[in-house]
Amino acid sequence: MAKNKATTATLLLLLGVMFWGGTFVMVKEAVSLIDPYSLVSIRFFIATVVICVFYFKKLNNINRATVFVAVISGAILTASFLLQTVSMKYTSASNSAFITGLCVVFVPLYVAALDRKPPTAMQAASVLMALAGLALMTLKFPIKLNFGDFLALLCAVGFGLQLMICGRLPERIDAPSFTVIQLLTVAILTAAGGLIVNKHIAIPDNRFVWGTIIYCATAATAYIYIVQALLQRYISEIKAVVIYSLEPLFAAIVAYFYIGETLSLNAMFGGALIMVAMVVAELKLNSARKQNQPN
Repeated sequence: MAKNKATTATLLLLLGVMFWGGTFVMVKEAVSLIDPYSLVSIRFFIATVVICVFYFKKLNNINRATVFVAVISGAILTASFLLQTVSMKYTSASNSAFITGLCVVFVPLYVAALDRKPPTAMQAASVLMALAGLALMTLKFPIKLNFGDFLALLCAVGFGLQLMICGRLPERIDAPSFTVIQLLTVAILTAAGGLIVNKHIAIPDNRFVWGTIIYCATAATAYIYIVQALLQRYISEIKAVVIYSLEPLFAAIVAYFYIGETLSLNAMFGGALIMVAMVVAELKLNSARKQNQPN
């Protein structure tokens, strides 16, 4: 049963990361027509409504523990999104993508600190392969570091923490309720930020912007975050962060078909390396399961 849930979690998270990759081109165009605060806040408000529609019968399971953990996770997610957005003003997209992806390194450090034991050789190998694949997909030389890269590094710290929280949700935390409160927290905080910075939240008057928001709110927010809350606990944090590292590959594939961008050999090799890293992480899990089985 656990193996089936792990397989389901892997496949559904991969689908969610594919949806994430599809947002890159759309959001890049949309932010030229609407400010990021309005885009993110409306996106997360709609995503909250979507989860409420599908899980309204289970939302009476909200308790103090769920609210506490969800608000913290939502606040971390908000800070990470804003840091990533602001970092793009000061650094290149390739630098921001790679440094944000460094959560693939931070997560094993968090795991080691919480479990009080260092990563195994197989875990370290899978992380290093994922990091190398991410570098192949995103980095452009020569690399020039600046203030935006520091903000992207803080973003990576935040995304890693949020991933850890979702991967270790206790059974007493109701996943749909957690997801609703987490997404609503992001929506409220980004709306507040927009009111402070821009003095308003803009309502789009453009079909393309609305199409982008609806897609992002449903496939790339409501779907991925409910799957994360329900199923990520059934796979290791290492494997989860390796799966998330595939986002730049999916973004490159979508850009290739959507706007005709060249799909470079580096991107393909990098994606293949991350897929190998996923297999290595799975081999580690299978080995641990066999050791735990009675003779």
